[in-house]
Amino acid sequence: MARTIALNRVDLIFWALAGLILLAFVLDAVGTRILFNGDASAASFLLSAIPQSLAALFAITFSVLLIALEFSASKYTPKVLRFFLESIFTDLQIVAVIGFFVITMFVEFVTLAHISGTSVPNELRVLTSLSIALTAWCFLLIINLFRRVPRFFSPADLLRNLKAKVIAEDRPQENAELVKILGDIVKKETIQGNVDVARDAVAVIEVTALYNVHHEREGLNEEVLEQLFEICRTAIRVDDAIMGSEVAKVVGTICRAAIDEDSRYLGGLRYLREIGMLALDPVRGIVHSPLLLSVSHLFGDLIRHARDAERSLHTLFAIMQFLILGSFYNANHESVANHVIEDITSVCSKAEVTVAYNGLMEKKEALKAYFGGKDPEEAIKEFYNVLMAY
Repeated sequence: MARTIALNRVDLIFWALAGLILLAFVLDAVGTRILFNGDASAASFLLSAIPQSLAALFAITFSVLLIALEFSASKYTPKVLRFFLESIFTDLQIVAVIGFFVITMFVEFVTLAHISGTSVPNELRVLTSLSIALTAWCFLLIINLFRRVPRFFSPADLLRNLKAKVIAEDRPQENAELVKILGDIVKKETIQGNVDVARDAVAVIEVTALYNVHHEREGLNEEVLEQLFEICRTAIRVDDAIMGSEVAKVVGTICRAAIDEDSRYLGGLRYLREIGMLALDPVRGIVHSPLLLSVSHLFGDLIRHARDAERSLHTLFAIMQFLILGSFYNANHESVANHVIEDITSVCSKAEVTVAYNGLMEKKEALKAYFGGKDPEEAIKEFYNVLMAY
């Protein structure tokens, strides 16, 4: 289906001016001499002065672009600078303006090189008129480009361009860099309290992760999940419980997509558990209950969904992560562990819990980091006994 281009009033004015310049040149070419009616001296002066003006205008234009780049890099993240530079010099409108400037100056230099004597032949007079018309169009293009610059660096355009790039990119290293840019934008906007931009960027990260799962690019999701974890950590640091819960839901969505696709990628469940552990703030001695409850409910839904889809691997691994989360809280805050206990027992049978518990005991050495370097067996066993007696 053809794309419909809507022109506003300013666009119509630009097109009208461009049409008037074209009409003046056509009339000049047939002999009316509207644009130029001078001698060789006047033509030489014009064709010498105009390229200098265009060069100065060209330099000013790109100075403005560089200032806009520097401002955007400071507003969002330094990592975005390279992305902007690549985007600018692959943008068709900007490349077209540069090309038009080069063509205009080339025509003017060629015309100037053929002027001699005192009179101007009709062919050179037409070329001189063409040079003047091209110069006028250059000014219109630059003014229109200045209209585009603010939109080029707007959050909505930036996120849209990043989304298109990160989905199209199929190289792990480049894809990871783009995801880091998105993560940095969310963290910075969250700290500054720009909720709408932060949420839009999180939505782009979610779309990217789902695309990776559906197109069997699960390995690329490790960076996505790492950025979501860091975003959640930042949200907790600035007491933004809503953003923390939204990030947890995005991770849950990624896990559900992996279950639906019967993917063997289990990283999402591990990151969901680690986000749940962020709800415990040992420095201030508090628990971020909304985040904990959100993660706990998500685990319950995922276990139920995996069982309904007959995904035994995801079911077992989800219960294991849920057990770690519950035992972690049971060892630190028994009161809030009750919420996790209720969610686990509502979706898991005692047989399933036992299988998951035995699996954890086989790899308990890998879990010491989550329990302050201590042997996690006591905490996990205590929590397991609570579940068996519930």
